[in-house]
Amino acid sequence: MRKLSAIALATAFSNDVQADLLYAQLVLALGRREDVLMCISTSGNSKNVVEAAKAAKVPVCVHLDHCETPAYM
Repeated sequence: MRKLSAIALATAFSNDVQADLLYAQLVLALGRREDVLMCISTSGNSKNVVEAAKAAKVPVCVHLDHCETPAYM
């Protein structure tokens, strides 16, 4: 059985619901327990990114603001 590509799933889903839930649906459909979700938003207020983090039930949030050098956690 072939896996459904993330792009095909995103396109099909976005045709039927609001775009704010697009990434959240991908997290729910494709995410696994051992995966790491990295959310990037220039404003920090992107509803679609926030909803994806909620869907993943992200327990830790690291905020990097204007980093000059890479931050290692």
